Amino acid sequence: MTNKIFAERLEYAVGEVCKEIKRRKNIVNWYDMAEVQLWNELVSCILGSQVRHEHLQCIIKYLISEDLLSIKYLISNGENFERNIQSALEKPIPSPLTKTGSIRYRYPRTKANYIRRTGESIYLTSSSIIEIITSCVDERIARTKIMSVAVGIGPKQASLFLRNIGYAKNLAILDTHILKYMTVIGLVPKILKTVPYLPKYEDIEGVLNNYATKFKESLACLDTAIWIVMRSCWKETIV
Repeated sequence: MTNKIFAERLEYAVGEVCKEIKRRKNIVNWYDMAEVQLWNELVSCILGSQVRHEHLQCIIKYLISEDLLSIKYLISNGENFERNIQSALEKPIPSPLTKTGSIRYRYPRTKANYIRRTGESIYLTSSSIIEIITSCVDERIARTKIMSVAVGIGPKQASLFLRNIGYAKNLAILDTHILKYMTVIGLVPKILKTVPYLPKYEDIEGVLNNYATKFKESLACLDTAIWIVMRSCWKETIV
Protein backbone atom coordinates (compact mmCIF):
# COMPACT_ATOMS: atom_id res chain seq x y z
CA MET A 1 0.00 0.00 0.00
CA THR A 2 1.41 3.37 -1.01
CA ASN A 3 1.62 6.22 1.48
CA LYS A 4 -0.94 8.18 -0.54
CA ILE A 5 -3.50 5.38 -0.49
CA PHE A 6 -2.91 4.79 3.20
CA ALA A 7 -3.39 8.50 3.92
CA GLU A 8 -6.62 8.53 1.91
CA ARG A 9 -7.93 5.54 3.86
CA LEU A 10 -7.07 7.20 7.13
CA GLU A 11 -8.90 10.36 6.09
CA TYR A 12 -11.94 8.34 5.06
CA ALA A 13 -11.97 6.49 8.39
CA VAL A 14 -11.68 9.76 10.30
CA GLY A 15 -14.59 11.19 8.32
CA GLU A 16 -16.78 8.20 9.17
CA VAL A 17 -15.91 8.41 12.87
CA CYS A 18 -16.72 12.13 12.84
CA LYS A 19 -20.21 11.29 11.59
CA GLU A 20 -20.70 8.85 14.46
CA ILE A 21 -19.43 11.35 17.03
CA LYS A 22 -21.90 13.97 15.81
CA ARG A 23 -24.76 11.48 15.93
CA ARG A 24 -24.08 10.71 19.58
CA LYS A 25 -23.98 14.37 20.70
CA ASN A 26 -22.48 13.58 24.10
CA ILE A 27 -22.48 17.08 25.60
CA VAL A 28 -20.78 17.93 28.92
CA ASN A 29 -21.31 21.37 30.44
CA TRP A 30 -18.73 22.56 32.96
CA TYR A 31 -21.17 24.98 34.59
CA ASP A 32 -23.34 22.01 35.61
CA MET A 33 -20.40 20.26 37.28
CA ALA A 34 -19.60 20.44 40.99
CA GLU A 35 -16.19 21.78 42.02
CA VAL A 36 -15.09 18.32 43.14
CA GLN A 37 -15.86 16.93 39.66
CA LEU A 38 -13.74 19.63 38.04
CA TRP A 39 -10.94 18.95 40.54
CA ASN A 40 -11.03 15.21 39.85
CA GLU A 41 -10.87 15.90 36.12
CA LEU A 42 -7.89 18.22 36.58
CA VAL A 43 -6.11 15.58 38.68
CA SER A 44 -6.81 13.08 35.90
CA CYS A 45 -5.04 15.36 33.42
CA ILE A 46 -2.07 15.78 35.76
CA LEU A 47 -1.75 12.00 36.04
CA GLY A 48 -2.55 11.28 32.40
CA SER A 49 0.67 12.28 30.63
CA GLN A 50 2.37 9.20 29.09
CA VAL A 51 -0.26 6.88 30.60
CA ARG A 52 -2.67 4.73 28.59
CA HIS A 53 -6.22 6.06 28.68
CA GLU A 54 -7.66 2.81 30.02
CA HIS A 55 -5.08 2.61 32.80
CA LEU A 56 -5.66 6.22 33.77
CA GLN A 57 -9.38 5.58 34.22
CA CYS A 58 -8.62 2.73 36.62
CA ILE A 59 -6.18 4.90 38.58
CA ILE A 60 -8.60 7.82 38.95
CA LYS A 61 -11.46 5.54 39.87
CA TYR A 62 -9.29 3.98 42.57
CA LEU A 63 -8.16 7.31 44.04
CA ILE A 64 -11.74 8.57 44.17
CA SER A 65 -13.05 5.35 45.71
CA GLU A 66 -10.43 5.64 48.46
CA ASP A 67 -11.38 9.32 49.03
CA LEU A 68 -7.78 10.38 48.45
CA LEU A 69 -8.59 13.48 46.42
CA SER A 70 -10.56 15.28 49.14
CA ILE A 71 -10.23 19.04 48.74
CA LYS A 72 -10.96 19.59 52.43
CA TYR A 73 -8.17 17.23 53.46
CA LEU A 74 -5.78 18.86 50.99
CA ILE A 75 -6.46 22.26 52.58
CA SER A 76 -6.17 21.00 56.16
CA ASN A 77 -3.10 18.77 55.80
CA GLY A 78 -1.28 19.02 52.49
CA GLU A 79 1.69 16.90 53.54
CA ASN A 80 -0.44 13.91 54.54
CA PHE A 81 -2.63 14.42 51.47
CA GLU A 82 0.43 14.15 49.23
CA ARG A 83 1.87 11.22 51.18
CA ASN A 84 -1.38 9.25 50.97
CA ILE A 85 -1.65 9.74 47.21
CA GLN A 86 1.97 8.73 46.71
CA SER A 87 1.47 5.62 48.81
CA ALA A 88 -1.63 4.67 46.81
CA LEU A 89 0.11 5.20 43.48
CA GLU A 90 3.06 3.08 44.57
CA LYS A 91 0.83 0.05 45.14
CA PRO A 92 -0.62 -2.23 42.45
CA ILE A 93 -3.95 -0.68 41.38
CA PRO A 94 -6.78 -3.06 40.40
CA SER A 95 -7.35 -3.21 36.64
CA PRO A 96 -9.34 -5.85 34.72
CA LEU A 97 -7.57 -4.73 31.55
CA THR A 98 -4.25 -6.42 32.35
CA LYS A 99 -3.19 -10.06 32.59
CA THR A 100 -2.05 -9.58 36.17
CA GLY A 101 -5.26 -7.82 37.20
CA SER A 102 -3.40 -4.71 38.34
CA ILE A 103 -1.25 -1.85 37.14
CA ARG A 104 1.53 0.24 38.66
CA TYR A 105 1.77 3.97 38.14
CA ARG A 106 5.15 5.15 36.84
CA TYR A 107 5.62 8.46 38.66
CA PRO A 108 3.98 8.23 42.12
CA ARG A 109 6.24 10.64 44.00
CA THR A 110 6.39 13.34 41.33
CA LYS A 111 2.70 13.34 40.44
CA ALA A 112 1.52 13.21 44.05
CA ASN A 113 3.57 16.35 44.62
CA TYR A 114 2.15 17.98 41.49
CA ILE A 115 -1.40 17.26 42.65
CA ARG A 116 -0.79 18.74 46.07
CA ARG A 117 0.91 21.87 44.72
CA THR A 118 -1.83 22.36 42.14
CA GLY A 119 -4.54 22.08 44.78
CA GLU A 120 -2.73 24.50 47.06
CA SER A 121 -2.26 27.04 44.26
CA ILE A 122 -6.02 26.99 43.71
CA TYR A 123 -7.67 26.42 47.08
CA LEU A 124 -5.24 28.03 49.50
CA THR A 125 -5.82 31.31 47.66
CA SER A 126 -9.57 31.04 48.38
CA SER A 127 -10.21 30.42 44.71
CA SER A 128 -11.76 27.52 42.79
CA ILE A 129 -11.57 26.00 39.32
CA ILE A 130 -15.04 27.36 38.58
CA GLU A 131 -13.94 30.90 39.47
CA ILE A 132 -10.74 30.58 37.43
CA ILE A 133 -12.58 29.45 34.31
CA THR A 134 -15.38 31.97 34.72
CA SER A 135 -12.83 34.79 34.84
CA CYS A 136 -11.39 33.87 31.40
CA VAL A 137 -12.76 35.53 28.27
CA ASP A 138 -11.81 32.83 25.76
CA GLU A 139 -10.46 29.30 25.43
CA ARG A 140 -6.82 30.20 24.86
CA ILE A 141 -6.70 32.45 27.89
CA ALA A 142 -8.35 29.69 29.93
CA ARG A 143 -5.69 27.24 28.74
CA THR A 144 -2.89 29.59 29.75
CA LYS A 145 -4.53 30.14 33.13
CA ILE A 146 -4.87 26.41 33.79
CA MET A 147 -1.21 25.92 32.84
CA SER A 148 -0.25 28.63 35.34
CA VAL A 149 -2.11 27.12 38.31
CA ALA A 150 -1.70 23.41 37.54
CA VAL A 151 1.81 22.07 38.23
CA GLY A 152 3.18 19.71 35.61
CA ILE A 153 0.54 20.48 32.99
CA GLY A 154 1.49 21.66 29.51
CA PRO A 155 -0.70 22.87 26.64
CA LYS A 156 -1.87 19.38 25.67
CA GLN A 157 -3.13 18.38 29.12
CA ALA A 158 -4.59 21.84 29.78
CA SER A 159 -6.46 21.63 26.46
CA LEU A 160 -7.63 18.13 27.34
CA PHE A 161 -8.98 19.32 30.67
CA LEU A 162 -10.94 22.15 29.09
CA ARG A 163 -12.30 19.85 26.42
CA ASN A 164 -13.26 17.12 28.88
CA ILE A 165 -15.35 19.50 30.96
CA GLY A 166 -17.08 20.94 27.90
CA TYR A 167 -15.50 24.39 28.11
CA ALA A 168 -13.46 24.35 24.90
CA LYS A 169 -14.31 23.28 21.36
CA ASN A 170 -11.50 24.95 19.44
CA LEU A 171 -8.44 23.68 21.29
CA ALA A 172 -6.55 20.69 19.88
CA ILE A 173 -5.27 17.74 21.89
CA LEU A 174 -1.91 17.26 20.19
CA ASP A 175 -0.95 13.86 21.54
CA THR A 176 1.22 11.29 19.75
CA HIS A 177 -1.74 9.89 17.77
CA ILE A 178 -2.77 13.29 16.42
CA LEU A 179 0.81 14.28 15.60
CA LYS A 180 1.47 11.01 13.80
CA TYR A 181 -1.72 11.42 11.75
CA MET A 182 -0.68 14.94 10.80
CA THR A 183 2.66 13.58 9.60
CA VAL A 184 1.08 10.80 7.54
CA ILE A 185 -1.39 13.21 5.94
CA GLY A 186 1.39 15.70 5.25
CA LEU A 187 0.25 18.50 7.55
CA VAL A 188 3.59 18.59 9.39
CA PRO A 189 6.97 17.63 7.86
CA LYS A 190 8.22 15.26 10.54
CA ILE A 191 6.93 13.14 13.39
CA LEU A 192 6.81 14.99 16.71
CA LYS A 193 6.28 13.06 19.92
CA THR A 194 5.31 16.06 22.01
CA VAL A 195 4.90 19.81 21.68
CA PRO A 196 5.63 21.18 25.17
CA TYR A 197 5.97 24.88 24.31
CA LEU A 198 2.80 26.90 23.83
CA PRO A 199 3.84 29.07 20.81
CA LYS A 200 4.81 26.00 18.76
CA TYR A 201 1.72 24.17 20.04
CA GLU A 202 -0.51 27.00 18.85
CA ASP A 203 1.19 26.99 15.42
CA ILE A 204 0.47 23.28 14.91
CA GLU A 205 -3.00 23.70 16.40
CA GLY A 206 -3.65 26.36 13.76
CA VAL A 207 -2.62 23.96 11.00
CA LEU A 208 -5.01 21.31 12.32
CA ASN A 209 -7.79 23.89 12.67
CA ASN A 210 -7.40 24.91 9.02
CA TYR A 211 -7.49 21.25 8.05
CA ALA A 212 -10.68 20.80 10.11
CA THR A 213 -12.28 23.69 8.23
CA LYS A 214 -11.42 22.11 4.89
CA PHE A 215 -12.72 18.82 6.29
CA LYS A 216 -15.94 20.66 7.22
CA GLU A 217 -15.66 19.47 10.83
CA SER A 218 -15.13 21.17 14.17
CA LEU A 219 -11.66 20.88 15.65
CA ALA A 220 -13.04 19.02 18.68
CA CYS A 221 -14.84 16.47 16.54
CA LEU A 222 -11.92 16.03 14.15
CA ASP A 223 -9.12 15.39 16.61
CA THR A 224 -11.34 13.07 18.67
CA ALA A 225 -12.02 11.07 15.52
CA ILE A 226 -8.31 11.05 14.63
CA TRP A 227 -7.46 9.81 18.13
CA ILE A 228 -9.97 6.96 17.84
CA VAL A 229 -8.79 5.90 14.38
CA MET A 230 -5.08 6.11 15.16
CA ARG A 231 -5.43 4.17 18.42
CA SER A 232 -7.20 1.45 16.49
CA CYS A 233 -4.41 1.41 13.91
CA TRP A 234 -1.81 1.28 16.69
CA LYS A 235 -3.48 -1.73 18.28
CA GLU A 236 -3.61 -3.53 14.95
CA THR A 237 0.07 -2.57 14.28
CA ILE A 238 -0.93 -0.93 11.00
CA VAL A 239 0.73 2.34 11.95
